[in-house]
This record gives sequence, structure tokens and C-alpha cells, in this order.
Amino acid sequence: MDHDARLDLFRRHNPFTSSSVGDPWEATYPNVPSINEHAFRGLWQLIEQKTRSPALNCAGLILGEVGSGKTHLLGRILTRSKQTRFPCAFAYIQPLEDPEQTYRYLLREVMVNLFHPM
Repeated sequence: MDHDARLDLFRRHNPFTSSSVGDPWEATYPNVPSINEHAFRGLWQLIEQKTRSPALNCAGLILGEVGSGKTHLLGRILTRSKQTRFPCAFAYIQPLEDPEQTYRYLLREVMVNLFHPM
């Protein structure tokens, strides 16, 4: 691939051009296991624990600064989930758009996310 073709590819798929990477269901960027490895292992242990004990009350919340790898982390969880016997589902919710309709927004986002194929 020549220099111009590589630059064009980078321009089209540059994760640093905006404050939001986008949808974790779209495997746009390569997996880099060292990014948030500790958080990934902790979340995956939580998912395995819930799989073994479905009645267990538990939840996970991912928070972080813009560009800290949250979407990448969710993409890794999705990829691992698809490789297991018991895939998991979760809701990926962007920041609230309208504080007057918080519950409606959360309900819509949860339902949209649960309709993704597993």
C-alpha cells in the first residue's frame, strides 16, 4: 500500500478526530489488549460470576475521560462474549441528550441495545 493510500485510510478511520468513537458493535478499530486490561479482566470476571449465579445482584458501570478507551473496552467484551457458550448483552448509552426526558431516553437506549443480535 503506498503512502497516500495509507494516509487516506487513516483519515477515514482515525479514532482521534472526534470526541466520540461511536458504536462498540462496529469493529472499526483493531483490538489492543493492553488498553484497560485490568478493567477488562474485572468486567469479564463479573460477567462469568453472573453466568454461574444468575440470581446474583450485580452491575457494572464504565466511566472515563474522552479517549480513555471505554468503547474499545466494550468492543472487547462483545468479542469475548460472542466466543463463549453464554453470550451476554448490555446497554451502551451515550450521554443524556435531554435532561427533561431522562427515563424515556434510558428506556429507549436499553431497548435498542437489547435488540442487537447476540
